[in-house]
Order: sequence, then C-alpha cells, then structure tokens
Amino acid sequence: MKPFLFSLTFLLLACGQLRAATETDACLHADGKGWRLDKAKVTDSQRPRVLLIGDSILNGFGKQVVAALSGKAYVDSWVNPYHQSEHLNKLLAEVLANGPYDVVHFNMGLHGWPEGRIKPGTFDPLTRAYVEVLKTTLPRAKLIWASSTPVTARDKPGELEPDINPVIIEHNRMAAKVMAEMNVPVNDFYGLLVNKRELARGDRFHWTAPAYKILADQATRSIVQALATEKRTGFTDLSDGNRFAGWTHGGNWVIEDGAFYRKEKGGSLTYTNATVPDDFELRFEWKVSKGCNSGVYYRPGQVEYQVLDNANSPYGENARQAAASIFFCMAPKKDATRTFGEWNTGRVICKGTVIEHWLNGERVISFDYTDPKWAEYVKLLGIRGGDLTGRGGKLWLQDHGQDVWFRKLRWREIPTTEMLAPDPTFKPMPVTGAALEKEQARVRGMLESAKKKAAPTIRRE
Repeated sequence: MKPFLFSLTFLLLACGQLRAATETDACLHADGKGWRLDKAKVTDSQRPRVLLIGDSILNGFGKQVVAALSGKAYVDSWVNPYHQSEHLNKLLAEVLANGPYDVVHFNMGLHGWPEGRIKPGTFDPLTRAYVEVLKTTLPRAKLIWASSTPVTARDKPGELEPDINPVIIEHNRMAAKVMAEMNVPVNDFYGLLVNKRELARGDRFHWTAPAYKILADQATRSIVQALATEKRTGFTDLSDGNRFAGWTHGGNWVIEDGAFYRKEKGGSLTYTNATVPDDFELRFEWKVSKGCNSGVYYRPGQVEYQVLDNANSPYGENARQAAASIFFCMAPKKDATRTFGEWNTGRVICKGTVIEHWLNGERVISFDYTDPKWAEYVKLLGIRGGDLTGRGGKLWLQDHGQDVWFRKLRWREIPTTEMLAPDPTFKPMPVTGAALEKEQARVRGMLESAKKKAAPTIRRE
C-alpha cells in the first residue's frame, strides 16, 4: 500500500502570517505540484524516516523514491526554489523540526545560477552553514548530497547550455569540496545524466521519465545503504517484548501484547542489567489510562520524564508536571500528547550538561542546565530532591497507582565525538494562576519539612 502523504505549500512564518515560496524566474518553475513540503503520515515509530530536499528535479524523481521505500521508511519531501543563503538556512531549521530524520538526501543548486543571487565569496560559507544546520539539528542522521543536473540547450537536448551549464559545473565543484571536507557522501546526479542528454526534455532544466528513473534508483540505493549503516550502529533493546529479563518488579507488572503493563499496585519496574550511561539516548513508547500519572526515571533521585494523561489528571494543570516535562523542573514547550489509550513516542537525550526530551517526534525540551537563565528551574528540582548532575543510576518505570504501558525501550551510549547543542529558541510553557500558587505552596511545605529534618534533636533526660 502506498504511504499516505499530506501536502503543505512550504510556509515561512513571518509576523504570524504564512507565505508560500515563490520563484521569480519563469524558466525555473516547479514542474509539478508546486513548491511544498510533503509529509508522510507516521503510524509506526520504529520505522526510519527520510527527508528528500531538492528543487523541481525532485518533483521528477521523488515519487519513485517514496514508492521504492514504501514499508521500509517514511519519506518526507521538501521541494523548494531556494539557493544558498542565510534565509534558506533559517527555513531549513524550520523544516527539520518535522523530524527527527534518519537520512537526509539533499540538493540546492539550479536556482543559484542567475548572477547576483549568491554574492561573491559567500557560496562556500553558506553551503557549510547549511550542512552545519543539518548536523546540529540531526546529529545522528546520515546525510547524502546530490549534485545539480546538467542544463541543456533549449530545444536541443543533445547540447549543453553554453552560459548556464558552466555555472552549474562550478557550483557543483565548490559544493563537492565542502561535502568532502565535512564527510558528506555524494550522489553525482550531474555525472549520471551528462552523457544521457538525449533524455533531456528540451526546456533546458528538466528531464524525461527515463532520466528521472536513473536518479530515483541512485537515490534509493544510497538511502537504503545509509539506513543499513544506521541499523549497524543502532540501539540496544532493553526488552524483547516477551520476558522481564534484566528487569525486577513486585509482581504487579505483566507483559501484554509486547508491552510492560502495570496491572496493579505493587511498585515500580527497574532495569537491573546496567546503569544508565552518562551520555545516552533513550527511546520508548508509552500509553496511559484515563487520568494516569507515571514517569521514566533516568538519573539518580527525582529526575524523570513525566508520563501523564494531561487532559484528565490534576497534574496536567501545571506545565512543569505535564507529559514530557522534567517533573517539577522544566516544562515542555508545548503539549504534544495523544489522548489516553493511544501510544506516544518518547525520547530522552543527555550529553554532558545538555538534556532533551522528545514527544511524538517533537523536541519539546532542549536546554543546558548550567546556563544561568535556567538556574531557578534547576533549583526547584533540587528542592524536590532531584539532581541533574547525578550519574550512574538505574532506569525505572514508575507505578503511581494507575494503569500504564511501556514498550520498545532501547538506548545507546552517545560517543564523545557526537555533539549535542541546546536549542537557543527553546521556551518552556509558563506556569501561572492557581497552578503556580499550588506549586509555591508545595515548595513551602517541602522546605519546611527539610528544615525540620535538619533541626537537631533535643534529648530529654
């Protein structure tokens, strides 16, 4: 069955309004459905995700790649008329927020040939900045760059266009140099078609179906290879979905349809085979019953990824206690939960002093806990008894009194060479009104309790 796609004309957020992408040169038309972002409907969080980026040439071969990867990967396609620029790099970051993606196959080139579009001396740094956006936003993604295709003479497809094609050759050369230095593999689309110019359509830029099949086959092969590499360097499963091997509990958890199910009161479920790595990525899926409150604890003490039915639990009124929050510390930037009874996907990424929480494919928390602007949030967690600097604890799933399910838990240790930078635009949801008053009262109670415990005991003879 073909994967379901829904299309969005590519949108730029500007003053709260949405603007469609445009190309002023009529020769460089979209050659298809227009400039847009096609997003696959994701129903299986275990299936890899691929992003195709390109111009009107992508309109020619993209559908074939989607079809070839059907059942193997979800494929999003961003067809756009942009060239190297700071503007493009900002838009790229917006598009990548639809991820995370396991592979990105990208090209930008044909729309940069008109004189003046790319200022002298800026091609190299802008191209490097583009790749940096990809690597910073998707540190684990496999990247593949495709060179721009040849430009043939109008109505003479057997001949190369004498003025434009040399610019394409030079831009391909400069971009290939950047890719080599930044360790990005290359699909040489130019080389694939330059000696098959009889397959050109005759309008200078576009090609016939046989040519697009050549490009699609090459793109598909490289993506499949990249996904295979991803599997080899993947995660360690923490459960096989059939047994509690490596886990301990009080007899109140059972396995139901491959998931850990907290069926009755009796305590939490703890992974005992290993402690949580200092730098790690944890992925899992969770489902709650109506009004449920639970959590995934991944640092010693009170440090948890909150699991909650936001809509029906009283905890949901406080964003710092909502699903995907660091409970009693950091609120997510938005509520991305699904209704109770439906599966959600979760991710925790910790590298050094940076922590990220993800919910249903969206990065909802990303911050460096040593940054002074987050000091009050970290202090709040400390009052509860949590310490973000703690290391070497066990991973455990909370029993808080309601039915909850977890499945597909796996983790990986993040190597020292892999960088993780906090999102500079991250802004947690605010806590206000009655929810804030209740939180403050709870803090006062905690401080008073701690004060009493710290007071010396007077012995009476």
